Amino acid sequence: MKREDILYYDKNYEVVLGDIYFENNIVTKTVEKDKPKEYNKSDILLPPFADIHIHGGYGVDFMNCNEKDLIYFTEQAKKDGIGAFMPTTVACEYEAIYRLSESIARANIPEIWGIHIEGPFINKKHKGVMDEKYIRECDVSLYDNVKSILPDKTVRFTIAPETEGAAEFCEYVCKKGDFVSLGHSGATKKECEALKKGGASSYTHVFNAMSTLFHRSENILSCALTDELYCEIIADKIHICSDVLDIVGRCKKDKLILVSDAIFAMACKEGRYKFCGREINVKAGKAYTDENVIAGSVLKLKEAVKNMSDIIGEKSAVKAASENPARLLHKFDVFGSIEEGKYIL
Repeated sequence: MKREDILYYDKNYEVVLGDIYFENNIVTKTVEKDKPKEYNKSDILLPPFADIHIHGGYGVDFMNCNEKDLIYFTEQAKKDGIGAFMPTTVACEYEAIYRLSESIARANIPEIWGIHIEGPFINKKHKGVMDEKYIRECDVSLYDNVKSILPDKTVRFTIAPETEGAAEFCEYVCKKGDFVSLGHSGATKKECEALKKGGASSYTHVFNAMSTLFHRSENILSCALTDELYCEIIADKIHICSDVLDIVGRCKKDKLILVSDAIFAMACKEGRYKFCGREINVKAGKAYTDENVIAGSVLKLKEAVKNMSDIIGEKSAVKAASENPARLLHKFDVFGSIEEGKYIL
């Protein structure tokens, strides 16, 4: 198949006019014809996005879904520019995580890179809307059992560095070739450094569900803004205001990753829903409890890209939703830019 005379970002994020040949969503060849100086930004073909932190959407709840739901979600997500995603859990019983893993295995969808297990190994003080009764110390059996169900998929955990057994758990998972992100935490710099030595590679939705900055103490947030690890951000301008999004963008540059943290109510009408076993409200683009605690988002990743484009420029925003998550999870050889051998929508 061929897309002829189309504007697109090449691998160096230069806007070019050319032809793109592809088969089964994989680019087989690109032919550059021109580098136009004038063009309409809305005409540019972007590389597909990867949402590595998403709880659901389009009415699909990943904690209560089957393979047909995952197929439906994938088709809807493609229409919104998503070429890869990682269904993300909440703090819950292990059996619910195993059920999701089994659904992912049965669905066998290449756009699903794996599973992101957010909780149960987090700090109760920074749980957000997570159900506290499922929060516990780190346990490698959960990883081992999930990996036995999904041997060919990526497994990524969000854990709090101060959780009992966190350093050992992190080293175990990372040595197996999978990934640990730091979040839902009030960790000190020393506690974060211990997990970084064990292979931790990112921070989960910075500024949210973690201790805040204070100019006389170093903590997880100061580490996130100043070290070399990747940082997720939820760029809906609700979780983080525009000025702080700008600060994170300036600090992290090519280590910035846009995520939606969307729940099943994304792309659904406003109203009352349940998430993490709690009643929540969805109104004016915000998901929140009756106590006004933010409960995930109803953000589409393409909207996050648009919001960040206004702050850090379109090229950097697009990279934060495509190339950067691909690099984090060692997928950049097959995803994250428009060039031969890579996925395209």
